[in-house]
Amino acid sequence: MATARGPVWFAALLLLLGASHSGAAQSVSGTFPAPAERRVVLSLALTFDSAGANITTSNSFWLTGGSAELNASLVRGFGLTASITGLHTGNSGSGVPVNLIIETFGPSYSLQSRFGKIPATFFVHGLLGEANGFNGVYPKSTGPDTSANGLAAKVGGGLDLKLSHHVSVRLVEANWLRTQLPNSTTNVQNDVELGAGIVFRK
Repeated sequence: MATARGPVWFAALLLLLGASHSGAAQSVSGTFPAPAERRVVLSLALTFDSAGANITTSNSFWLTGGSAELNASLVRGFGLTASITGLHTGNSGSGVPVNLIIETFGPSYSLQSRFGKIPATFFVHGLLGEANGFNGVYPKSTGPDTSANGLAAKVGGGLDLKLSHHVSVRLVEANWLRTQLPNSTTNVQNDVELGAGIVFRK
């Protein structure tokens, strides 16, 4: 099964590490703005996810799983996010299981605010990558297969509430998730993904 996950994640890690190195170098030079303005902030969010699949069709169902999102906040709220999501259901119809690994990467923007009296971070992102389906049934022109790869896009955002300097709770994250896997009709899936969890910041 051919997959692009290696190049996608290699490029994502290079960009995040490069951004971190660049921010660190700028913070010690007197010719750049103050460190507080240019300092790169890394965060890792671990969430429990539930996704309503095929919301635009009559054959809708729910998947559950989790995500890990690595974010580098670069300057003035703008940053980069790399995400990996695993989703599963034992029955998408007629007892057919669905297992997905979704890897995406792209730009993000966060805004510091308050939720009542609690410091909060609102964020949005637009991510692009690959969906990998396995241990299921994916109808192709050559016949059904148990695995498939396709384009994935994730657009959405959420709200983090600060518990301490290094830990926040992700109160909610909501995404529109579009995947392109064989399904004998349009070969497109439109899902709503909801998640909540914990965020660790460096």
